Amino acid sequence: MNDCKSLNESFDKQNFSLAFLLRMINGISDPIFVKNHQHQWILVNDAFCNFIGHSREELIGKSDYDLFPKAEADVFWEKDELVFTTGITHENEELFTDSDGATHCILTKKYLFKDDLGNRFLVGIIRDLTEQKQIEADLRRSNAVLQAQQEASIDGILIIDENRQIASYNQHFSYLWQIPAAIIQSGSDWQLLECVLDLLENPAEFLAQVEYLYQHPEKNSRDEIVLKDGRTLDRYSAAVRSPSGDCYGRIWYFRDITERKQALSDLRQQAQELETALYKLQNTQTQLIQSEKMSSLGQLVAGVAHEINNPLSFIYGNLNPADEYTQNLFSLLDIYQRHYPQSVKAIDEFADLIELDFLRSDLPKLFQSMIMGTERIREIVLSLRTFSRLDEAEMKKVDIHQGIDSTIMIIQSRLKATDKRPKIELFKEYGNLPLIECYSGQLNQVFLNILVNAIDALEDSLVTSRWATKKHNKTDNPRIYIRTQLLAPNQVTIRIADNGLGIPEDALKQIFNPFFTTKPVGRGTGMGLAISYQIITERHGGSLECISQPGVGAEFIICIPLIQQRQISNGTVMPFGAVRRSS
Repeated sequence: MNDCKSLNESFDKQNFSLAFLLRMINGISDPIFVKNHQHQWILVNDAFCNFIGHSREELIGKSDYDLFPKAEADVFWEKDELVFTTGITHENEELFTDSDGATHCILTKKYLFKDDLGNRFLVGIIRDLTEQKQIEADLRRSNAVLQAQQEASIDGILIIDENRQIASYNQHFSYLWQIPAAIIQSGSDWQLLECVLDLLENPAEFLAQVEYLYQHPEKNSRDEIVLKDGRTLDRYSAAVRSPSGDCYGRIWYFRDITERKQALSDLRQQAQELETALYKLQNTQTQLIQSEKMSSLGQLVAGVAHEINNPLSFIYGNLNPADEYTQNLFSLLDIYQRHYPQSVKAIDEFADLIELDFLRSDLPKLFQSMIMGTERIREIVLSLRTFSRLDEAEMKKVDIHQGIDSTIMIIQSRLKATDKRPKIELFKEYGNLPLIECYSGQLNQVFLNILVNAIDALEDSLVTSRWATKKHNKTDNPRIYIRTQLLAPNQVTIRIADNGLGIPEDALKQIFNPFFTTKPVGRGTGMGLAISYQIITERHGGSLECISQPGVGAEFIICIPLIQQRQISNGTVMPFGAVRRSS
């Protein structure tokens, strides 16, 4: 206790009391102790007592040998003696076992204190680093996981902190941009930008977008950038935010989409070529139909349909087996995964690269789309075959009323009432017409196409369960009106109207285009009205038009000559069937 008295006397000279000193150091959260030259504790604060696990009474006047194993106490003694001997402040990290047996990592700072009487004391301050070390270890672990995720990504990743310094990046980023190591190691975003700008086709636009995003951290961005070497990169950027919403910089993702862009460009070009080929085919068909070589056209179209149908049948017949084989491969994959759940890293990386889960879900849908597509082509081929037979009937004089009546007989079943709609009423107003020169079979096909479209329109009108009358009033019954009339000595009109919903203006402009249809998939090929238009205008030298108003209905007006005319070799136009006299 003499040392405590000496220490107290020393503080008395400075007008301090030991009690005041004790109260002061007790306000410090770090453990603090004072030892005399005999290595005995003569002053400790409450934090030190709690840390050691002993009361102040148990510690004062005791040394390390009274509390710790000899080997551990020897280490403490040697370090303390070094401070007493040399007077050099000693600071180091060391492991410490408390009274409960728990091991702590502590930072201890010890220095020598001499009073005016020449007494020497060792003052020690301890900071428990155990929790800090654990936090640092957890942080290192999190950083390692983050870095592994970055390196596993197919994107080049760059993270810039709030001070515009490089916080993190992956190797793929350096590879994409060919960044020198010295620039990356500098940590400067500005140096990095200068290096990148030299590679770009439009550096000013790139830099403007970067600066805008740094000034607006709440914004996300996605765009494409073109490099001078011809590559195209997809760029995505978002703010780095904490759960509380604090912004700590910005993350950038870069992906080389050059091959994907080229593939899309090739697909667009192929689609354009196919569209051009289809347009040329449609024009060719139209020109052939307009000519009088209908039999040659029939052979051509029939041949094309046959050639298309053969490979189409092969494709259609193999789609279901291909789908089944694919499902078998997936089943085999499931068995592998079930029996070998711990796969090798290369397999996992390749599965992530090809997006295996998405592939498994999307491939069956792809097969279904292909099946629907082949069925659609088969319907079009069937329409082409029908189209190729339109010239089988010869030109002759006929009673078109009989043709209309026979067509109505064919569709009679569709006029009957169903559980969804009432009977379709059909009103005929036949004029007094003479026999008309025409291709009766083709003309009947026109009547059939227009009447079927009228019935479809009336059935679509079930949405409102109201049909318009000829005076635009509403009626509960769907109706079709057929009227024929001789307008001039050599002109006949046939009008076919319905009181359905009518045809929208944008569809009305395309209604006679080949393959255009407003019907759902599977209900129409878009060839009926196009063929009808060609039959009337080209084969019969007449006209076909449609007048419609939404909510009122639609009316098709057919005008054909009473007597057909034909072109002979010297350019003279003669009535069809007339005999040219020889001179």
